[in-house]
Amino acid sequence: MEEIPKIVGQRLQAIAEVGDHPDQNLLGAFVEKVLPRREQVRVLEHLSRCTTCREVVSLTTPQSEPGRK
Repeated sequence: MEEIPKIVGQRLQAIAEVGDHPDQNLLGAFVEKVLPRREQVRVLEHLSRCTTCREVVSLTTPQSEPGRK
């Protein structure tokens, strides 16, 4: 049996370390900025390790209009 490339093993390890993903309602509350501080920190910690959830948050965050902040 052929060994998998080192990069593939590293990626699989990183995915395993991410743990359970927050559910869609929790991510939605995070985007809407209505989570209690403790939950917000927990989601941020997960987002720091999980590109999939970061992408979901990025795609669901309302974009500001040009010229508005």
